[in-house]
Amino acid sequence: MGIFDFFKKETETKRDDVKNTIKEPVRHGVARSRCIELDCQNEKSIRDFFIAFDVETTGLNPVTDRIIEVGAVIYKNGKVDKTFSSLVMPSIPISKAVSNVNHITNEMIAEAPSEKEVYAQLVDFLGDAICGKVIMCAHNAKFDFDFLCNTLSRLGFNANIEYIDTLSLSRKYLHGLENYKQCTIEEHLGITNPLSHRAESDAESCGYILLRLLDLANAFWETERKQIEKSKPNTSELEVCAYVQSLILQKGGNTKSIRFRKNSSGYVDICCLYVFLRFKHTKKGNYILAKHDCKAIANFVTAPCAQSEGGTNYVRLYFSSPFELEALSEDIYTNFLDCYKSMEEYVSYSDYRKQKAEDSMRLMYALTDEDVSLLLNNAKKQEYIPCDASAMRGSQVLCNDIVINAVHSRVSLSEIQNLDDWNEGFNKGFPYWEKGERERKNGNLEQAVELFDKARMNGYMAPALYNSYALAYRQLKEYGNEIAILDEGIERIPDQSGIWGARRIKALNLLLAKQKKGDHQ
Repeated sequence: MGIFDFFKKETETKRDDVKNTIKEPVRHGVARSRCIELDCQNEKSIRDFFIAFDVETTGLNPVTDRIIEVGAVIYKNGKVDKTFSSLVMPSIPISKAVSNVNHITNEMIAEAPSEKEVYAQLVDFLGDAICGKVIMCAHNAKFDFDFLCNTLSRLGFNANIEYIDTLSLSRKYLHGLENYKQCTIEEHLGITNPLSHRAESDAESCGYILLRLLDLANAFWETERKQIEKSKPNTSELEVCAYVQSLILQKGGNTKSIRFRKNSSGYVDICCLYVFLRFKHTKKGNYILAKHDCKAIANFVTAPCAQSEGGTNYVRLYFSSPFELEALSEDIYTNFLDCYKSMEEYVSYSDYRKQKAEDSMRLMYALTDEDVSLLLNNAKKQEYIPCDASAMRGSQVLCNDIVINAVHSRVSLSEIQNLDDWNEGFNKGFPYWEKGERERKNGNLEQAVELFDKARMNGYMAPALYNSYALAYRQLKEYGNEIAILDEGIERIPDQSGIWGARRIKALNLLLAKQKKGDHQ
């Protein structure tokens, strides 16, 4: 185990005779190590077989300091199988500060075997771990494996070691600890380490820590799996997802970050951290949401979007087969590239943002290349019924079909006070709107409308006012008044036209249905 707490100052004040003794030799081997992430794909193989590792050293620098004890413990199926431990003759003296930590003295290593002898035996013991086929672990592992790889390289050994760091895993899965030193984690998990700061005992303890962390990680992943399964699109929806992913791949896009999720309203989002395509399968038909100025709009049966779908700024494009989306290929790819660039920009700011992005994407469904191939092959075998244009457009309403008779007591626009002073209008009108909104939420709709009228008359002009008016009129079923106030809002605040335009269409439909029943407003 590392001895950082005791040797930060020791490294800076190392005796001149020690500095002169150690010179970096010519390296004859190439030994490397790489920290890997624990995930649900490698968890089982690690649990079945891994090697816990620890070293005690003369200091902190893997080049000028030396290992004085090495310990390795093979775990098979969650139990200790074999152990390796040896003191090592370092060829440099051990300082008193080091001995105070690990209790290894110069007298103890006087008769210890040489590096060549110990590491020949260690390499044999590690077996396939030397070439990365068996995962190793250590606590604050970079320290231990930097020392190991430096030593192996000096002695002419080649290695490509892969390891798990129990320090970083503990920080991820054990929350609220005072610190994440190995002894603190041992105490928290109830693990006994009879010889702390001795290599074999620390390595064995580290192995037990890893096993407990694997259990915690599994519980965490099970929760994630349930969440992913809950938002997983169904098979027919996944065929659309597969086609979109295939289309992007064919155009040269990087599809590794593409994810899919189905929300509680039944919309399927195709994401590259951010949503770049949304579609929905309904009994009436399947449609994609596209911007109203989409170039390929002429290739599809269309219908207006609901307010929640983006209003009149967007349009529904109906399709039956996923392959019909070829007409949208350029738009889809352009949207994907925009999101991909935004994602890269976001994660480039910090490691924290990168981790947040990875966490977000991990909770969404992903398709492998094999998944895409199987889904598209299945889609090719399906017989799709063409879209019925009359059915899709049946709910669209023309103003000529409706008698709009708005009855209200609002003053005309020319009579509104403070038209040229927004701040004064806000100060005098906002309190009326605030009171009106409280009345609306309490169900006193007519009183609410009267207060909204006063807010408007005093010069309060904000989207909130027109939203409140529309909600109140909808609850009163005064659809003509709702349409009239939305028209005024669109005229005065044009940037809300998309949302309010969609709400207006819904009000028109409701008013038409009401008039067909002979209940004219």
